Amino acid sequence: MRRLLARLRALGTELQRRRVHRVAGLYAVTLFVILQLADVTFEPLGISSLWLAVLVVAGTSAFPVALILAWIFDITEDGLRQAAPGSIADTLGRTPARRVVTVLGVATVSVVSGWGAWQVTSPGGSMVPGTPMVDAAIPDLDPRRIAVLYLDDHSEDGSLGHLAAELTEGLLHELGTVDGLQVASRNAVKPYRYNAVSLDSIVRVLRAGSLVEGSVTRAGDRVRATVQLIDGATLSHLGSHVVEGSLADPFAFQDSLTFYVARTLRQRLGREIRVRSARAGTDDAEAWTAFARGRDELDEYERYRDGDKEAAHEALLRADSLFRLALDRDPDWESPLLQRAVALGRLAALHGPLPGALDPERAARADSILAEALERNPGSESALAFRGWLRARLARTPGVPDAPELIAGAEEDLRAALSIDSNIANAWWTLSEVLVRQARFLEAVEAAEHALDADAFLEVEEQALFSLQYSISQLGPRDDAIRLCDEGRRRFPLNTNFVACRFVILGSYPQAQPDVAHARALLDSLVAASPAGDRETWRTYGTVWLARVLARSGDADGARAMLDQVREPGRTPPALAYDEAHVQLLLGDREEAVRLLASYLTIDPDTAFIRKDWWFEGLRDFEPFQDLVGPGRKNDGGEA
Repeated sequence: MRRLLARLRALGTELQRRRVHRVAGLYAVTLFVILQLADVTFEPLGISSLWLAVLVVAGTSAFPVALILAWIFDITEDGLRQAAPGSIADTLGRTPARRVVTVLGVATVSVVSGWGAWQVTSPGGSMVPGTPMVDAAIPDLDPRRIAVLYLDDHSEDGSLGHLAAELTEGLLHELGTVDGLQVASRNAVKPYRYNAVSLDSIVRVLRAGSLVEGSVTRAGDRVRATVQLIDGATLSHLGSHVVEGSLADPFAFQDSLTFYVARTLRQRLGREIRVRSARAGTDDAEAWTAFARGRDELDEYERYRDGDKEAAHEALLRADSLFRLALDRDPDWESPLLQRAVALGRLAALHGPLPGALDPERAARADSILAEALERNPGSESALAFRGWLRARLARTPGVPDAPELIAGAEEDLRAALSIDSNIANAWWTLSEVLVRQARFLEAVEAAEHALDADAFLEVEEQALFSLQYSISQLGPRDDAIRLCDEGRRRFPLNTNFVACRFVILGSYPQAQPDVAHARALLDSLVAASPAGDRETWRTYGTVWLARVLARSGDADGARAMLDQVREPGRTPPALAYDEAHVQLLLGDREEAVRLLASYLTIDPDTAFIRKDWWFEGLRDFEPFQDLVGPGRKNDGGEA
């Protein structure tokens, strides 16, 4: 024991003589400063956190080496010199074997130190107490699994921490209620609130395919929240959203942030998932590039369709050309074939004779491409769903033969698609329209509700909301239909359907006053919101709807004057005959109402809807009406 103590005292003396303790202190301080700078700067500069782990491992492993070099050399005014020899026997051992053991011990300490640092800082490890360690290998990350990280308080005085927390938890709740998304719980993300943890470590622990992070800042009484969506697989930013509000009304600011940010995130996630799904179908880079450019042209069409019809037309032609190019490069790839059908279907809708109808020639071309896609893959839910939409819209086109057969075929396709994937929101929405055409109103309401529930990425939000409103309205003049119409007008003020539903309420709902001034203002709003190419069509319909409000208000002469503005010489166009028939019934002319319905049936021979429409309840005991549409029963088909 005395010999050991003497040896340790000798080692301490020798370490002090060789100034090893100074080198150790300087090395530790320098390594700490370097690691702190790296932790602060690597992520903003886009440098992977893996390099931070490399710095920790290298710095820790090199520490014993630095001590050995300090033992051997001294730094003097004349430069680096070998240290004066001391009693090696007293420090490392008297025999060569003991000296080897000592050197090996130092090497072992170096390796163990590096390994331990790697375990603490590696992406597969955990730097937060209480969080589980996970394997370094990450399985395929599902972008629908989202981790919403607590927003940072970037205010100068640090006074927005509570607001940042409330906004974060509002987003957690808002996204957590969406079917189709898996949102990490508040308890799962809470450990990262006050701990500096790299994003890739969070991804590995939470298995998150998408991350949401951001910050809150303040300027006077204004607050700005910036939120980013990050791809968990690549840690690249997919986009950001900024919302501003006032501290005078923090609740309104929170509601605004959670609503708009949640919408933006859901839309971007949907686009990202579609892109990933399509990319998986080909290994040809040129095919993929052409396909991606074609998708961009479809987005251009969406931007122009309600304003510049010619620009929308050209965008669809370019999209079709690019999808054909992708098919030339990879003929076996299914996605560009389906997108060709979509481009042609959109062209058919763009050039349809009425809103909601199709150009038959272009629709036939789209249908032939869908037939080819389904011949290749009979179980393609996307092809089935789009063919269902195409057939349903074609059945609404004046003069198209076999409309009932088209409706039946549309329902068959849509139900087949939903049997494969019950979360196809646009298939549920189109099915709701099809069921309304068949006067199966309760089923239509249920399908529209399914559409809203399945619409995780807000692809058909406007259409599904209107479909629900319209389906409910067919059950009678219900308050729920009024509420949904008002909600649609508030959320989508430029959607002509929600202006139209307000017209219907003023002109036919007993609980709504027939406010003529309001109706005239609605006509102006309808024309202003209409796409330029369809403006006169919507003006014509709006004039008939204004006539209905006038008739209900008791102004029969004003109603007839409005109708005279849109009649062709001696006749009412069949497309307007349905609405005018209701106006004539309000004016007390049942014979004219039946004559107009007969005119309408020349372009849409299916009588099921007319027979059950509550608008024409006053005609159900009228023999000419029964002769036209067949005897019907009140509440037939599920009306309440």
